[in-house]
Amino acid sequence: MPFLFKKYNTVKGKKVQQFLLDEAKLSSSVSQKLLAKNRVFDDQGNILKNGQILKGEYIQVAVFEGRTRGLKPMFEVQDFAVFDKPSGVMVHPTRKTTEYCLLDEIRHHFGEQADLAHRIDAETSGLVLVAKNKHASRILKTMFENRQYEKSYLALVKGHLQDNITIDAPISKSTGSINIKMTCDNE
Repeated sequence: MPFLFKKYNTVKGKKVQQFLLDEAKLSSSVSQKLLAKNRVFDDQGNILKNGQILKGEYIQVAVFEGRTRGLKPMFEVQDFAVFDKPSGVMVHPTRKTTEYCLLDEIRHHFGEQADLAHRIDAETSGLVLVAKNKHASRILKTMFENRQYEKSYLALVKGHLQDNITIDAPISKSTGSINIKMTCDNE
C-alpha cells in the first residue's frame, strides 16, 4: 500500500489540525489519526503534532492511496468478503516498505473502513477474511481472538511419499533455519 505525500501550502499561524480540517478538507477523525500516527510533516521533514502552530511554507501529509492489480474477492456478502491471497504478496504494509499488498485491493474495493480480520505470511497463499466495515471488523476480530473459527493448512511436498499420510499435529514456530517459519515435531 503506497503512502503518498500530499503537499499543502500552509497558512502561517494556524494550528495544524485546524489547517487539516479547513484547507486540506480532511475529516476530524482522519486528521486526528494522521497526527497520532506521525504522518504530518513540516517543510523540513519534522513530524507535526496536534496543537502545533504552522510556521513553514508547506506541510506534507502521508496518505493512503490504494492501487489495484485486478485481484477481486472470491466471495462477498454485505459485511465481509474473502480474498485468495497469492504467495509473495504481503497482507499489509510494514514500516520498512510501502509496496503493493492485499490491503491495497481491500481498500480499493471497499474503501477506508474495510480491514483485515486476520493475517497470513507474505510467502503463504490462502484465503483471507476481510471486514467491509467497522462493525464487521469488531465482530470478526473478536471471533479470532476467542478462537471461534477453524483454520486448516495444506502443505505441498516435493518428492514421492510411500504411503498417504495425515499429519495431525500442532504447528509451532521453527527455531532453526530462517527459511522455515513453521514446523511440526517429528513423532
